[in-house]
Amino acid sequence: MDKNRKFFKKEALFILLLLITITSSGCSSSKRDDSESGIDNLITKVNADDKSFKGVWIYKGAKIIGGKENKINISISGKKFNINDRWLYDDATFYDIDKKEKLAKWKKWKWSGRQLPFWKMPVSMNPFGAPVQVSEDKVAGRDCIVCKIGGTRDRVEVSLKYWIDKEKNVLLKKEHIIGPENDPFFKESYECESIEYNPVFSEDTFTPEIPASYVRVKKAFLDCELLDNKF
Repeated sequence: MDKNRKFFKKEALFILLLLITITSSGCSSSKRDDSESGIDNLITKVNADDKSFKGVWIYKGAKIIGGKENKINISISGKKFNINDRWLYDDATFYDIDKKEKLAKWKKWKWSGRQLPFWKMPVSMNPFGAPVQVSEDKVAGRDCIVCKIGGTRDRVEVSLKYWIDKEKNVLLKKEHIIGPENDPFFKESYECESIEYNPVFSEDTFTPEIPASYVRVKKAFLDCELLDNKF
């Protein structure tokens, strides 16, 4: 690795930490022109809790930390969700079911809307601003609008892209790149592999049937990184 690449890699690490810090300040209060208002309306539809679907997403992890790939099975009905039969929410109680340890952790919880789960997107990202539509594409066989947030900070390129189902307003893919797109220092993505809209869910999809042999623990705090995404 030459000196310039070492320098840019250090800068990329700085930008990564910066993005984690600034995501929470995402929304801009400045006035919007008509095109920006159109994007705002689209993002509002994407983030609305009015969806019903189930599908499979693939997470491809950060190149900068060695990379990983995970399959995510998800069911969504309004605010209710089931992620990998591990994290479930029935609009009143949040469950973390560890089948290996036979442990069921739970807490009473109301979805605040402040979290950014992987199936939602930010209104804007400081200091780069709001998404703009850049192209159209297909994901999981669905026609998508592609939006992008991008810019340069301290000579490091930053790109965040979002693929939105044109018909259903569901976010089917999101991608975060630091560095040149053809040879990034950091890259991660969530991408839909398959999806079914308006499925019929069983009664226990969002409220689990906990076996009597499991230890039940009421928690003051439960965490799942898939519910508090940084992009």
